[in-house]
Amino acid sequence: MAGCFNLAARRINARTAVFSRTTQALGLRNVREAAIYAQDTLLLPVNSATAQRYSRIIGILDDINANRIEQY
Repeated sequence: MAGCFNLAARRINARTAVFSRTTQALGLRNVREAAIYAQDTLLLPVNSATAQRYSRIIGILDDINANRIEQY
C-alpha cells in the first residue's frame, strides 16, 4: 500500500531503478519489476517453501518505501 502512495505522490515511478544485493539476486531492476514480483508472490501459498520468497520481497518493498535502494 505504501508503494502505491509513493507512486501517487510522484516520489518514485515504475521506472525508478532499485539496487541491492537482494534485487540483484532476484533480477529486479526497477520498481515495476519489484511490484510484479510482489504480485506474483501473493499468488503463492504461505508455507515453509515460499517463506524466503515472501521475506525477500517484503524487505525489498520496505527498502523502496524507506528510500534506501532507489537509484536516481
